[in-house]
Amino acid sequence: MWRKYFTDEAEAAGRDDKVAYGINMSNVHKRLGTQVALKGEYLREIGVPLYVVTQHTILRQLRKRVNFRPVGKGEGWDITFAGFDYLEPVGPDGRLPLTLSETVRTTLSDYQEALTSSGVAKTFLRGDLIEKVKRKALGGSVGYP
Repeated sequence: MWRKYFTDEAEAAGRDDKVAYGINMSNVHKRLGTQVALKGEYLREIGVPLYVVTQHTILRQLRKRVNFRPVGKGEGWDITFAGFDYLEPVGPDGRLPLTLSETVRTTLSDYQEALTSSGVAKTFLRGDLIEKVKRKALGGSVGYP
């Protein structure tokens, strides 16, 4: 019932984030992407690999925004991403069964490079960003004259 609540609530508010599992996935890469980089750094310092387990839709979106290079067989790695999907029907205990959909590994340095050099960054110049911010500020946004 909680999944339906989030979808109904989004529809009633006229939002596009109508998702089956109650998660607004439109910008999850912003938080998850930086958390992986930061926690990956800490864990690498103590020699512990990072495992990121998430819904496969979130992993696909993250990889679209942070296009890191997966390691090949036999290469060293720092981060393992595991994407799962929910299966239907709901079990007798009210839970949705899970299935592993994708596992991909990368190095922290490759991940950080991809995080800081997205495809958007290559086409969006610093000057463009500054001009956009100025237009918003002059437009009377909250907190600006």
